[in-house]
Amino acid sequence: MRLSIVVITHNRRELLKRCLASLLEQDFPVGSLQIVVSDDGSTDGTREAVQSLARENPHLQYVFQPHRGIPAARNSGLEAADGDLIAFLADDYRVAPDYAGTVVSFFQKHPEAMIVRFKVVSDEDHFGGRLSQLFYEASICRRLLPRVPPGPLPGRLAFYLRKMPRTEEAVTVDHDLEPVGGAAFRRGVFEIVGLFDESLARTEDTDMMLRLKSHGIPIHYNPFHEIRHHYDRLPLDTLRKSYLSGLNRFSLDLKNKSAPSKPAEIIRDALTEKLAGLLLAFWKARQTDSAAAFFLYLPFMFVFETADKVGYLAGLAGQSRRRSQKAEGP
Repeated sequence: MRLSIVVITHNRRELLKRCLASLLEQDFPVGSLQIVVSDDGSTDGTREAVQSLARENPHLQYVFQPHRGIPAARNSGLEAADGDLIAFLADDYRVAPDYAGTVVSFFQKHPEAMIVRFKVVSDEDHFGGRLSQLFYEASICRRLLPRVPPGPLPGRLAFYLRKMPRTEEAVTVDHDLEPVGGAAFRRGVFEIVGLFDESLARTEDTDMMLRLKSHGIPIHYNPFHEIRHHYDRLPLDTLRKSYLSGLNRFSLDLKNKSAPSKPAEIIRDALTEKLAGLLLAFWKARQTDSAAAFFLYLPFMFVFETADKVGYLAGLAGQSRRRSQKAEGP
């Protein structure tokens, strides 16, 4: 079974070199492994760095496209991939030597599985890494919970609280997680659901999850293998990504005709979903003797959540502005 690993990158040469170093140390037959670097228009010497590595590692391939965004970079890498299994990594990931073997072994042991993703942890032990990781884990906790039924806010929160004790880790398909975190796909998945939507700048993975669900294709979550993720010492990049995620999630909701039309609806949904994630993150923190750190980081987490909702509201405001301009005419 041949595995292609697509690494997407844009102007992060040094992080990419770390990622590739981990991939070039895989305990896996080189003849069954292809590494594809999909460069989204880098201008920082990425091309030369990868091509230098490729001269000594013929299973490493470089593809370049003008800067068109993450989904287009994924698709370019997918087009160059020739494996039966195709995995996607970002340039700020670092994997263990058994990553490739774990992917292939999982599909061999689970012939019914079409997609598997793994657990993401911080690669550094500093303030920005711990804070960003806790924010990420709160989101993961929430998405591992059953989807809350519609209704008033108190009842929705009560539904989540009743599910609070679920903190054990297990391989599961009962979640709302996207196919990221070093996710690997059987090639046939893309023949069924199509490629990543290049009109979505940061929510192409959520869009892919929704399309997979519509075709009845589950995503297996395997928390027993870890992907290490680089975070900056100051969490400004996490703040920026939170805003962009909210902004682009509005575009995704528009595509699926599910965007709330009123700011009050956005705030209500945010309170329900995000508070649930924070509550479960606290529950897990208490079990691991890190509850004090949770409360220390809590104000920053609310800042991240606020940035996400400001982004979403900016999308709503932009749509309203475009409608007004269209109604006014030329």
